[in-house]
Amino acid sequence: RQERGRELVGSESSLAGRDWHESWSKVVSSRDALGAPVRETLLARADERRLVWSWYEVRGVREVTPWRVKLREGLAVFGAERRSAVVAVSAECR
Repeated sequence: RQERGRELVGSESSLAGRDWHESWSKVVSSRDALGAPVRETLLARADERRLVWSWYEVRGVREVTPWRVKLREGLAVFGAERRSAVVAVSAECR
């Protein structure tokens, strides 16, 4: 549930968390049936690395661009369903 201080996309929103930093990030096409885009990000902390694939879903539409997510969320306010989420999958790099 989104509320003040818990925005899906905001200045304090981060997939990385406090101890991790983002080494690089790029948008790639996924290999699912839709071929929809996902954001691929490499996170680093000390000697650890994690690869993260993520995207936002707003009313069933996949987005990877934060400003488009904010726009869709704004338009979703007028609809019956105001569902939005971030989906992230990560794997440890070895």
